Amino acid sequence: MAYKPSEAITWPFSLILLLVLSVVLACGCAMSVRSTPTEFVPDSRTGFDSELRMRRDVEIRLDTGYRRVISAGTRWKRVGRVSEGEVLKPVGTVFSIEGRHVHEAYLVIEDGLLRGFYLPAERAYSPLSSPIQLSGAIR
Repeated sequence: MAYKPSEAITWPFSLILLLVLSVVLACGCAMSVRSTPTEFVPDSRTGFDSELRMRRDVEIRLDTGYRRVISAGTRWKRVGRVSEGEVLKPVGTVFSIEGRHVHEAYLVIEDGLLRGFYLPAERAYSPLSSPIQLSGAIR
């Protein structure tokens, strides 16, 4: 059996090509952020009671596989309601959640639980599969 230089190059090249394509496909298949349209009702309350501050970091694991942290010290202002709870917008920063795309997100809190997010650009609500207790995290 004679040595063929083209076979020595083809096999490793094919393996590398297969690996590269696998990585590209895996990265391109992120889950979309699940959301449903909702009606946002603005809140005209102002003053101290309309603003909350995080006492500690709160880690959020999204159904999309991504992770977000609401940092200690961040301020959140009540800006309205959706049927799922009160809507709080970050003060002086932008908060986002990520799936196939990145979405600006406001917190939706009801009974001391982070229930999900209001997506203002989409006018939609994105629920968390497991609400997160915030009672020790906010003041």
